[in-house]
Amino acid sequence: MTRWIGIAMLSLNIAIAHGQWTWEQLPDFPGTARDDAAAFSIGCHTYVGTGMQVGWSLTNDWWRFDNWALQWQPAPALPATPRQYCTAQSIGSTGYLFGGLDGTGPLNELWSFDGLAAQWTQRASLPGAGRYACSSFTIADTLYVCCGIVAGGAALNELWAYDPLSDQWFQRASIPGVGRHRASSINEEGLILGGADAAYAPLVEAWDFEPATNSWSPFPPLAEGRFGGAGAFWYGVNLIAGAVDNATFRADTYRYDLFTQSWQPAEAMLPSTRRGGVVTQASCATGWSHLRYGLGLDGTMARRNDWFGDDIAFTVAEHGQPRIALAPNPVSNRLRISISQPGPWALSIVDARGSMVQEQSSPVDGVLDVSALRPGPYLVVAVKDDARSCARFIKLP
Repeated sequence: MTRWIGIAMLSLNIAIAHGQWTWEQLPDFPGTARDDAAAFSIGCHTYVGTGMQVGWSLTNDWWRFDNWALQWQPAPALPATPRQYCTAQSIGSTGYLFGGLDGTGPLNELWSFDGLAAQWTQRASLPGAGRYACSSFTIADTLYVCCGIVAGGAALNELWAYDPLSDQWFQRASIPGVGRHRASSINEEGLILGGADAAYAPLVEAWDFEPATNSWSPFPPLAEGRFGGAGAFWYGVNLIAGAVDNATFRADTYRYDLFTQSWQPAEAMLPSTRRGGVVTQASCATGWSHLRYGLGLDGTMARRNDWFGDDIAFTVAEHGQPRIALAPNPVSNRLRISISQPGPWALSIVDARGSMVQEQSSPVDGVLDVSALRPGPYLVVAVKDDARSCARFIKLP
């Protein structure tokens, strides 16, 4: 497997070399500057709202960013009390906003936003204590909410799963170790990175949840304990910015290096230190994926409304190397593959953590069966002699 991991990482490094990951300054968030907001993406649009604004008041307004036109527009406000420290994700055309802290205390509310109807609806509340500063991720069509703080300041290690079809919550295996809050997460991969314990000591722990077995496995620990950062899969698993204590923030990004199986500095650097910002990834029908980051509290304790981004095409290939065409993309069952040079080729499919999940020679009919893969991003890696190339695809449920 190590050989295949190296090939996948080489292909990704080639892509990075052709276009280094740098933060492009985008139009500022038009709402008031704030930290501890929430965000999710539906299609080509990113939605940002709630949080603590300048003046120390809570908010319930929402704004929509068009990732292709690079324009902001007002979105329907949350029809509930202003709040901060919510966690948010999206499944299909629906965004979900959970928990948070309003003027009365921690919340266990769940709200959904229909991106087509542009309407908020309250869903079943978590059957447990209200909580804030939780982490969340989705796997397939399930929302997972992990950890957080309850009234009185106790930090949790609970994991809950929400099924949108039945509008029901189910408790799953708790994350090992101490309770934590303000941890970062990698969507679709079930990774929880860092966070802080109840005394705000930063954690270096990282854990990976597997729904099929309802179990957690350790992921290589962070190079530095951080909380209030942002997790993203962008040329690999990344942790963006965050704090090492309540007065010391970071502006850099750490990426998990598949060669050393450890965390290493990445090339992306924000223009100022930051804690409590929001991150989203949007995939447009135009064939591009968009990473967005912004807002938060900077090292001077000032709230921000700046907005940054990076963009890549779905298909990543090395110039001069064989080109791989994949269709349909995204895909549910059968993936048609075409390579610009004759084979035979050795093919593998690599998941977002760099693990090989499928291997075969060039299919005779040019079709790969990916029905057994769980939803998420993958790479098809093709190797023949000294030639190698890769292409990215998204597996749907």
